[in-house]
Amino acid sequence: MCRTGSDFAEYTDYQIFVYAYYWVWEVITTVGYGDYTGSTESEYVFSIVLEFVGMTFFSILMALITGFF
Repeated sequence: MCRTGSDFAEYTDYQIFVYAYYWVWEVITTVGYGDYTGSTESEYVFSIVLEFVGMTFFSILMALITGFF
């Protein structure tokens, strides 16, 4: 089930922080389960930028590990 902004209205600030932290790490690691998705154009753009940040981080990490061995 995909959640939208209105689904989080009854949650506390701490719960929203935990969900946001989970979502950011899900996107950065490119797992992308799809259980939380954007609903506006700006949210989609932010998701795409965050995915590229994750791919860049992963590529740099792999280059460092390869250079180490």
